[in-house]
Amino acid sequence: EMLPSMDEELLLRARHALDKGELERSEHLLGAAQDQSSAAWNFLRAEVHLARRQLEAAVACYTKAEEAYPEKTARRLEYCYRELEDFKKAYFYACKQRNT
Repeated sequence: EMLPSMDEELLLRARHALDKGELERSEHLLGAAQDQSSAAWNFLRAEVHLARRQLEAAVACYTKAEEAYPEKTARRLEYCYRELEDFKKAYFYACKQRNT
């Protein structure tokens, strides 16, 4: 018999840890989540990657969360691509922000 998912609680705790700068704790909590494909999980995982300056990994996760969080992800994707010197994609996401 399956126990009820604790993902909602885990994501809340992971967000709280991230906000306090506890990146390892946030990663550990995210790693315990059952559904690691949800937009909420990917957005939070991207935030940890961004805090660690793991820009390619952040881009991959933000892209998976993009449909659910278009405004938040566009701003962050523009930043990541600019830092990665992919100015074409950075410009694309800058324009996307003006269109939302």
